[in-house]
Amino acid sequence: MLQLVELGLEISVSGISFQTDKQLEMAKDISLDKLLLETDAL
Repeated sequence: MLQLVELGLEISVSGISFQTDKQLEMAKDISLDKLLLETDAL
């Protein structure tokens, strides 16, 4: 994840992205201006 962030890419995540504590920790590397949240809500 850190390599993707360093490239300046926008990262999209959904609730299913965080199935383990390790995955949740990786999300902390994403700056808010590069974070895209996904939702199925209408």
